[in-house]
Amino acid sequence: MTSATNHQTPEQKARDEIDRQLDTQDQARIQQAAGGVRFGAIVKALIDAIDPDASALSGRGLMR
Repeated sequence: MTSATNHQTPEQKARDEIDRQLDTQDQARIQQAAGGVRFGAIVKALIDAIDPDASALSGRGLMR
């Protein structure tokens, strides 16, 4: 395990794991089906939606 991996949040680790499981073609198909939204952006939005800390910060305009 690299030092960068050790300092990742659980959310970052989850995004990285999902990213590793899908090849570039899979990600391109998802992006096309999602109207051009990148796969990583979809994953981030889903994780942020279930993360109470991110939701609270977003509601206060503190996160983008």
